[in-house]
Amino acid sequence: MKRTDGQIRADVIQALRDDPRVGGAELGVHVSGGVVTLAGTAGSWAVKMAAQDIARRVPGSTGVRNWIVFPMADGAGLGDADVARAVRQALERDLPALGSRVSCTVSAGWVTLEGAVDHWKQRGAVEQVVRELPGVLGVANQLEFRTNLSRQDDLRHSGTPA
Repeated sequence: MKRTDGQIRADVIQALRDDPRVGGAELGVHVSGGVVTLAGTAGSWAVKMAAQDIARRVPGSTGVRNWIVFPMADGAGLGDADVARAVRQALERDLPALGSRVSCTVSAGWVTLEGAVDHWKQRGAVEQVVRELPGVLGVANQLEFRTNLSRQDDLRHSGTPA
């Protein structure tokens, strides 16, 4: 049975209220053709992304347009070099086993993560640590899995095309 836009909207609103990651952010929810549009102000980029994740998981949601904005008061005045230093310090402090395997590039507050990890949980953990830092506007997670890299290297050395 196909769910109506009204049912999807009501479920998104309830899910946002119930999830502690959103922390009571005042968000508007509109649904058209199953596509959820979120608008309003959140306290951080992490809250913005949590709201998007919540809306995406509601049954009947076919897509999410995320127009949530957040103030940069906690990161105001931080330059890209400051953000890059904060990323490095956070990774070394919170994920010491992975810190040396991950590099970052910061451009206008957007962090690009590169390097290799062993599995998808580590990839998510690195992104989680970085996205909650002051001054981070977004994260492009380009971390690869070490097993994939090893397989490509093996094929390259054997003369077989990857």
